[in-house]
Amino acid sequence: MATLQSSLGKPDAAMSSYTQALQLLQDIGMKKEYGSVLLNRGVLHESRGEYDKALQDYKDSLQIQRDADDQNLQALCLSNIGGVYLQKETRITR
Repeated sequence: MATLQSSLGKPDAAMSSYTQALQLLQDIGMKKEYGSVLLNRGVLHESRGEYDKALQDYKDSLQIQRDADDQNLQALCLSNIGGVYLQKETRITR
């Protein structure tokens, strides 16, 4: 739902949906899925220029993916972290 909302240009609604999903997943103990939602929320933060928040979500997701031994999502988290640092560097040097 949040991904669709974001693609329809409704980032605030998407953020609200991510927050609700995270709470539900935490309540029922679905840690790996929680990490995936964090990853997606990080993408939304990054698209909004909220780089520090994006980094925190990516790093939190990375730890969950490491605990779950999901190498594919670990790679995606690391790639996104690198992308944020690159964007932050680009903004500083302009």
